[in-house]
Order: sequence, then C-alpha cells, then structure tokens
Amino acid sequence: MVGRLPRSCGPGQLVLAEREFLGVPLWQAFTATGADLLWRVPANRILPVDKRLRDGSWLSHIHASTDPARRDPVEVRVLAYQLKDTADGYRLVTSLLDARRYPARQLAGLYRERWEIESVFAEIKTHQRGAGSCSAARPLRVSASRSGLISWSTMPCVSSC
Repeated sequence: MVGRLPRSCGPGQLVLAEREFLGVPLWQAFTATGADLLWRVPANRILPVDKRLRDGSWLSHIHASTDPARRDPVEVRVLAYQLKDTADGYRLVTSLLDARRYPARQLAGLYRERWEIESVFAEIKTHQRGAGSCSAARPLRVSASRSGLISWSTMPCVSSC
C-alpha cells in the first residue's frame, strides 16, 4: 500500500515519514515525483559524513539493499538533534540538500510538529470517538508545505459518533 503513495505527491510537497519507511526504492519513488522528503532514520543506520555543513548537518549517502556493490548511492542530508529535557538523540534524512535555504533547526522543528499532530490524531481516535464506530466519507488527509504549515481535512462523521 505504501508503494502507491508517491502517485499522490508532486513538486512543492514535503513528505515526512517515520523510520520504518526509509528505503532507497521508496525514497526514489517519492523524489521522482518532485516531492521533497524528511524522514526519521533508525538509530543503527550508518550514515558516513561526506561533507559537513555550516548548520551542523552533513551530506551522506544511502544504498539500496539490492546494490551490494554500492555503485548507485543516493545523496541525502543528515540532521542530528536532541530534544530539550531528554537524553534521546534523533536523526533525520532529507532530500533538501541546501543548508542555507533549509536550516537544520527549521526542519527538525517541522518534524517535531509531525509528532504533535500524531498526538492529536491519537487523542481523537482513542478518546473522542465514543463507543460507536465512526465512518468518514473520505479518509483523513494530512499535508505539509515547505513553509512549515501542516493541515488536515476530513469529512464529518456520518454515523453514531
């Protein structure tokens, strides 16, 4: 099902994803549409420093598991950061390679907003739906623009909510 998502994307869109989705074929499918990507990376993923950038991020590369000779690298930019009051470190990879135009701090903040939205969705799903089931005329749709605006829309529930 995830493989069909790139067809819904295009230039000017920023696709944010959790670490389970990082893979070269899916990355290339999204970037081929003109969309930009900002995805979390598993902690054990090795991302060598090809070039360190002024904002603390660095350029690196990833390879598909089907490329054992490592002949076809995909260039990515890596952002490493830590949230206030936690010891946990996070790493993101992005197709937005220009550190001046897309500062690491701004991208990390945008990804944090994604977590906040997920918390809202969890609240709606678990606490506000009530005992009855809720069916919508169309699924919840979430989009993010490069300016950092995140929006969602859905049709109101049509059954016992």
